[in-house]
Amino acid sequence: MKTFIYLSIFLSTTLYSQNAFFDIDIDGTVFNGTWTTGQQTVIKDLLQDVEDAGQTDIVNFDITEYFKSSANASVISSSFVGSDYTNEFKFLFGANISPAVVGDGASPMDLLAGEFQEDVIEGAAASGSIMLGYQFANKGAFIVNAFAAGVEDGDFKLDFKTVGARYRLRLFAKNKESKTPTTINRQTSSTENSNGGYSNNSPPNAQVPATQVVTPTPSVKSPSKSSKSSLIETRVYLQAGLQYNKMTLNYKKPVNLTETSSSGGVNATASFISTLNLDVDISTFSIPVELSGSVRFFRFLNLYAGLGGNLNFGSGSGKATFADSTITVVDNNNTANTATTGVNANLSEDESPAVFIPNLFTGVQLDLWKLKILTQYRFSIGKGVHNIGVSARLAF
Repeated sequence: MKTFIYLSIFLSTTLYSQNAFFDIDIDGTVFNGTWTTGQQTVIKDLLQDVEDAGQTDIVNFDITEYFKSSANASVISSSFVGSDYTNEFKFLFGANISPAVVGDGASPMDLLAGEFQEDVIEGAAASGSIMLGYQFANKGAFIVNAFAAGVEDGDFKLDFKTVGARYRLRLFAKNKESKTPTTINRQTSSTENSNGGYSNNSPPNAQVPATQVVTPTPSVKSPSKSSKSSLIETRVYLQAGLQYNKMTLNYKKPVNLTETSSSGGVNATASFISTLNLDVDISTFSIPVELSGSVRFFRFLNLYAGLGGNLNFGSGSGKATFADSTITVVDNNNTANTATTGVNANLSEDESPAVFIPNLFTGVQLDLWKLKILTQYRFSIGKGVHNIGVSARLAF
C-alpha cells in the first residue's frame, strides 16, 4: 500500500507545469490604515513575490496535459488486469497489478519505487484486479476481473476500483511433440529336420522338444502414444471485452508562505497560512480488442506478444481549494497598517482520454506446474504511455 501513498505525493507535489496554480488577486488588495500610494505599490510587489513562491512551494503542474495523460494511462493500465494471453485451462484464478506512466524517460517502476522526477512524468495511473476464468469446450474462455482498495494515512486518502470482463477465442493451436521409443522383444523357435535344417512352424504354446533351438531376433523399437511430450506449443488468441477503472485521491497539505519587503521606506511582511484540499478523480471505461500469439517451450517458458486497441470513454478531473483563502500583509513599523486580498487555487479541470489508443505488448511467463508467474510490458502508439503488469495465476 506504500505505492499508493507515493502516488498521492506525486500527484500533489512533484508535477511540472507552465500554468499558474497559485493565484493572488493583487489588483483587488484592500488597504487599511495610512498607506501611501508608493507604499501600496511596494505591497503589491510583495504580494507578487508570494505568488511566485507559491507556484513552486505548493503545487505546480500543467492541468490539461496531466489529466489527459492520466486518463490515457488508466486505460492502458487496466488492459492487462483482465486478459490472459498464453494459458489453456478449465478454471483460472489470478491476482494482477499494473502501473502506467506517461513521459519521455518515465518508467512504471518509478511508481512502485516512489521515485519521481520533475519534468519527466506527465501523467500516471495504476490498476489491479482479482481475476476468474472458465474455458469452454468450444475453444472460448470467459474471464472476469474486479478489485477495490483504499488507503488512508494522515492527510492522504486514495481509493481505486476496477471491474471488467473478457471473452477469449483460440484461433490456432499447434504442438510439436517428441516421441520416446519403446522396445518390443521377439523370439522364434526352430526345429531341426531330418536334413539338418530348421523349420519355424512350431504352433503357439507347443512344447519344445530337446532337438529344438530357440533363435533370438533383434529388438524392434516402436513408438508409444503414452510417451509423447510437447516440446513447443504455439497458440493464437483473439479477445475483446469491457473494462471500467476509477481512481480517486483526496490530499490535504498545510501551506505556510511568508515574504518580507524592506524597500521604498516600507518594512512589511505578507503571510498566507492555510490548508490545501486537493481532489483528483480519474474514471475510464474502455472496450479493448487484442490479437496475440504465444510460444511455449518445454512446458515451462512462455513468450508472447500482440497488438491491441482500446475504444475509450471517461474523464480525468480535479479540484483544489484552500481552507482559508485570504492573505494578510502587516506593516512592521506601524501595525495599524494592514492589507488583505484573496487567494485562488486554479485547479478545476475535466479532460477525457483519447477516443482510440492502439498499443503493442509483449510478455514472459514461467509455468511452475499449476502456478503461472508472468510480467508484461505494454506501450501505447502515439500517446507515450508505458505500462508494466505483474501477475500470479493458477490454471487448472
